[in-house]
Amino acid sequence: MSHSPALAYAEAGGFSQMRAFAGDVLYTEGMPALHLYVVKEGEVDLFLMRDEKRTVVETLRRGQCFGFEPHLAQPVRLHGAAARSFCELYVVDNPSAMQALAPASDLLWGLLLTASERLAAAHELVARRVSEEHELLEGEALLDADGQHGPGRAVER
Repeated sequence: MSHSPALAYAEAGGFSQMRAFAGDVLYTEGMPALHLYVVKEGEVDLFLMRDEKRTVVETLRRGQCFGFEPHLAQPVRLHGAAARSFCELYVVDNPSAMQALAPASDLLWGLLLTASERLAAAHELVARRVSEEHELLEGEALLDADGQHGPGRAVER
């Protein structure tokens, strides 16, 4: 990925940096969203926990940012984030991000808020579908183990 505007902003702003190792959880759903992250190096998985299972809904790479929930009145994390590989991240506090966005037009704010809402809904839809698919596959495996039926065989209902 080429040098992104988010990465250029974070680098120029002198924001704090952090490192995370593969598997480190950066935050979980419901935690206060006090800052956003910009990926300097590495990969980060965004995930949702559904039925005690972690479902990765997106993997972010160099130059991408995450953890900003502008459409919420009380910003909390709508997903979890964990390092997929060794990562170097910029940590940008919400007041700085909001100040940088303040000059944006009403149309741009509307687009940002709508995109944020739609992305949260899309992540939830992905997690639900993966969970449902997993339940179907588990049910099929149980039936196979019992010798009732296997993949591709008719099942009476």
